[in-house]
Amino acid sequence: MDMEPDVLASISYHRRKELAETLLIVVPVFLAVGLAAYLILINLELDVLIAVAILAGIAVFIGSIYAATTRASFNRFVRPAPDGEWASLEDLRDALESVSIGAGIDAPELVVLDLPTVNSVAFIRKGMPVVGVTRETAARTFSRAEAEGMMAHEVAHIILGDALKPMDIGHMRSIDFLLLVLLGLVAAFGIFLGLREEPATATISVLVGYAFIIWAGTLLAFMLRRYDKARRHDDILADSIAIKITSDPGGLKDLVARLDAQMKAAIEIPPRSACAGHLFVYPRPGRGDAPFSDTRAAFTVLSVSSEDRNTRQERERETIRLRLENLEAIENGNWPAFPGGH
Repeated sequence: MDMEPDVLASISYHRRKELAETLLIVVPVFLAVGLAAYLILINLELDVLIAVAILAGIAVFIGSIYAATTRASFNRFVRPAPDGEWASLEDLRDALESVSIGAGIDAPELVVLDLPTVNSVAFIRKGMPVVGVTRETAARTFSRAEAEGMMAHEVAHIILGDALKPMDIGHMRSIDFLLLVLLGLVAAFGIFLGLREEPATATISVLVGYAFIIWAGTLLAFMLRRYDKARRHDDILADSIAIKITSDPGGLKDLVARLDAQMKAAIEIPPRSACAGHLFVYPRPGRGDAPFSDTRAAFTVLSVSSEDRNTRQERERETIRLRLENLEAIENGNWPAFPGGH
């Protein structure tokens, strides 16, 4: 990859930060939940090996559900569009090949996705990077600068290593629900055994376990907000890398602003699953259907207050503002995303 040292340093830092954020989410929460479930079982005076075997079995069951639902959500999101008249597909493919050469990577595959609005997304399919454009993007005519700006942004996400994956960390938003299911199954098992012997022991074990899951859920919510901030930052970094490739900050700034305005006015918008956070311009929570309209929508409706949705909506609006400010700074010769600002 033939890029300046400050750009490569920012890419390396981003990857390390993403890994650290991921570990900070996964490790403490799963240790806490594992301890909670273990306490429920061991306090019932079960043999240690039996308790661990029960916990492992339930964890595998829940993990299988999690893997199946997240992969299904991913597959729905990147479903190919039916054949149609794609006026700009060849122009977009040429632009993608051009910016890929500029970035020093092999050009990824370009596909048309069955999604509404003018949008694009970089994702990983069968271990290979792919750039997807929506139906309206493929059917609409773009200038060469606009096509290169959009494609360069998606190529930048591929370079950063944060293209959408089937088991993307964004799906951690469903973990709070799945952990409650896991502990619920463990608790039900504990109550069943306890009622056969000592009801008081079963009750205490369940209460202790849920004290831990409350703490774990609080930690999870905090760390998800931290990860969300990191994700918003990588859009800014992706824009900055895209400008290093295209040398046209004004064109990308105008494109981001225009597509954001079109998204606000759109009647049909992409489903707001965790995958939607990877779109070039993504839908606002708080409009239309549930904030994450996939297999966990019912739980989300019950658990996310209107205040939470409004807060998330403000954060997403801020994302666009920060992206536009970053691009304006680049127009003025400053590069906030890179060490030294250049």
